[in-house]
Amino acid sequence: IAIAAVTVADGTGVAGGGMVEVIMTCRHDIRRVKIDDNLFSDDKEVLEDLVAAAVNDAVRRVEKTTQEKMGGLAAGMNIPGLNLPGLNG
Repeated sequence: IAIAAVTVADGTGVAGGGMVEVIMTCRHDIRRVKIDDNLFSDDKEVLEDLVAAAVNDAVRRVEKTTQEKMGGLAAGMNIPGLNLPGLNG
């Protein structure tokens, strides 16, 4: 059940003060890209950089969410010989 919750959770990455927004699943599938209309009048490279920054931000947020959810799942497991930080209490 917890694994299913991790796979459906989304992470939202933003760049340019919210002018570019990327919504990504925890499987790193991009669900949606939002771009403020004002950016289309800017230089193409600016837009490309902002999209890349928003995707990178989304990846970091998704990875953090996944680690938090999986850490909570694994925290209840007491596996002898597995002394990884955050797993066994």
